[in-house]
Amino acid sequence: MGQSDIGERLRKARKAKGFTQEELAKCAGATQDQIQKIENGAILRPRNIETLAKCLEISPAWLQFGLKDLEKLDQDSINLALKLADLNPEKLKVILATLDALGT
Repeated sequence: MGQSDIGERLRKARKAKGFTQEELAKCAGATQDQIQKIENGAILRPRNIETLAKCLEISPAWLQFGLKDLEKLDQDSINLALKLADLNPEKLKVILATLDALGT
């Protein structure tokens, strides 16, 4: 699975819950068009990932990253991963270089 796999996971979770795109959109305060774009890979980093996950009763980390074994991650790690996913590529490079310099 690649970066657009969030769309595949969203579609799978939505269908498993029995929601239409329109029903999920209403629950998440989004539009049906936004849900469709996420599922089709046109939106790779939805801003409302937490709300979508809550509506579908799934983990935001699973929806965003496909992580299944969440007991290995604490909430701070999940929050950090979600914030990193929102960064543009240039800022992400700076953060990763800083972490490398710190020896982590």
